Amino acid sequence: MLTLILLRHAKSSWDDPGLSDEQRPLNARGRRDAPRMGRWLVTHGLIPKRALVSPATRARQTFEELSRPWPARPAATILPELYVFHDAAPIIAAIREHGGAADPLLVIGHNPALHELARRLAGGAIDRFPTCAAAVFHVETDVWRAFPDAPVRLARFMRPKALPNGDKTSR
Repeated sequence: MLTLILLRHAKSSWDDPGLSDEQRPLNARGRRDAPRMGRWLVTHGLIPKRALVSPATRARQTFEELSRPWPARPAATILPELYVFHDAAPIIAAIREHGGAADPLLVIGHNPALHELARRLAGGAIDRFPTCAAAVFHVETDVWRAFPDAPVRLARFMRPKALPNGDKTSR
């Protein structure tokens, strides 16, 4: 069985109207939320062996901040196909092509595509996917090539607002 972590990038800044969407950085809340979510992942034994990350500045910065509390940071594979908003198919293809047998595998991307995928995998159980939220799935396979055809089960869902001060856990 493999573990998949889908994580939406942390909150980004809209302060500089001259930046393209892809260049927008994290804002102060995003820089606060990402390491908190990183600590939650550590607490639950979910430090990824591989990370697939959108090339957007906010996604790359989310990975940097998220991984600060980890004892070892996996290499991040920056994939242009993860800079997608309205179609989950490129995310699925990236997992299948680049996941190998990494366990856990982390994917950092964007809504609504990431939410669409998480909702589909969770059988509709995820109604909102806010910034820096993480959906953790158990996938009954030994290689990501079998994803998403292998049985998938939502194991946990966490959003930063549910981690006030004590990084308390969710379902």
